[in-house]
Amino acid sequence: MGGVSAAPNRATIEGRVERVEPSSSSVGKWYLTVAVSVARAIEGGLFARVGEEARIFTFGDVAPVQAGSTISAEVEYLGGPTGGEFRLLRLLSSSTTSTIDAAPDVGADDWASDPGADAGSTGDRAAGPPERAAED
Repeated sequence: MGGVSAAPNRATIEGRVERVEPSSSSVGKWYLTVAVSVARAIEGGLFARVGEEARIFTFGDVAPVQAGSTISAEVEYLGGPTGGEFRLLRLLSSSTTSTIDAAPDVGADDWASDPGADAGSTGDRAAGPPERAAED
């Protein structure tokens, strides 16, 4: 006996993006795992629940947001009684907070490439004294 699909629906959700993962089976497909803090039905049933995680998929060359972002999005639930996923219809807003952005005296590239570095580190560039020009 076949399952019943969810009726047409749309909702607005807000929350923190916990994970961003590329699909292992579809190029250009991304999965966002969002900890839902606000959920409002626009049309049909409301399938997102405050306090739970929503798995949302979208398509694109790059992920639309990064983990740690707080987003507001319009989504549609696709699934049935045994489970399903949300499809991102529109990203309404996104704000990102990152410890990398707040690290003083360190470029984001240096910080990301050296996870063991502390905020005062300048990486290999400060490893030794500057070279002197040869005198003729």
